[in-house]
Amino acid sequence: LLPPVLPGEGSRTRLSLARGESRLTDARLLHHRRDGAWDLLAAASRRAQDGFLVPEGFTAPFNQSANRTRTNSDLEEWSLLLRARRQLGESGSLRLLFSGVDGEKGVPPETHLDDGARYWRFPVSRRGLLGAALDVPLDDGRRWTLAATAAADFGEQEIRAYDDATYATPAREPGVDYETDRDRTGWLRARVRRGLGTDGALTVQGAARHTRHRESLVWDGPELTYTQWLGSLVAEAALPLGRGWRWRGGGGYEFASTPETGDKPARARTDAAVAHARVDRDLGAGVGLHAAVSRRSRFPALRELYSGALGRFVPNPDLAPERQD
Repeated sequence: LLPPVLPGEGSRTRLSLARGESRLTDARLLHHRRDGAWDLLAAASRRAQDGFLVPEGFTAPFNQSANRTRTNSDLEEWSLLLRARRQLGESGSLRLLFSGVDGEKGVPPETHLDDGARYWRFPVSRRGLLGAALDVPLDDGRRWTLAATAAADFGEQEIRAYDDATYATPAREPGVDYETDRDRTGWLRARVRRGLGTDGALTVQGAARHTRHRESLVWDGPELTYTQWLGSLVAEAALPLGRGWRWRGGGGYEFASTPETGDKPARARTDAAVAHARVDRDLGAGVGLHAAVSRRSRFPALRELYSGALGRFVPNPDLAPERQD
């Protein structure tokens, strides 16, 4: 995703208003300003719709009336984006970001199921993201560079389950299916790069992510807490080999741990080695040759390990990391 760019000093403002089928309303406001070393952007929007329309003549065996508006597909959403970028010297930069969304929506029920279809609504669905990124040279010759990124992610949602497509029962009382989720995630990455000659480089990078999830599956019920750490430390080198050949290779260590697992079985810490190597050569006339080999891993997320999601999923704390060669 590339943010818009102002070619010079000054500002511009854009306002968009739209009205559409199924009582769609869409309003958007964007202001973009460039002032010296700063580039500032602010945007806000509101979108609401009674639901999306199905094609004329569409028939479904269950959970869809003769009305063309898809059952329980309405939504209302507010969003805000704030972004600031400052140039630091000739090649450095500082970037700041806030993004937020708040709304509510329905979940269309399956049309092929009579018994067992989801009759859900999201009375609360909101998320906020704060981020900062810094890229700076560490010496006058720009042989050493530092890149660091930090982010905080806050999420909150509620899922109410109903008995049927009338979305009227059961009454909201203690013990009724009603999921609440609260998520807090922090993320940090730092990378140091040392240029070697004209085409070579040595890079070392560390990253860490911590997420905390709290949930309750019934109205006024107990709240369970789950946490996860993900981390990695890797290094990579890129070197010319002569005669037009280049080599790049690296390796490192990654780990995952779940210190808190609610009322589910605990899980042992897992780790994995990662590595890759590549050689390539430009043969000219737009033709190139390369060969590469790598080993990678992906650790399961908390939701894959422990989510019950109103009875639609089964916790699987024994799920192993994916390995790929």
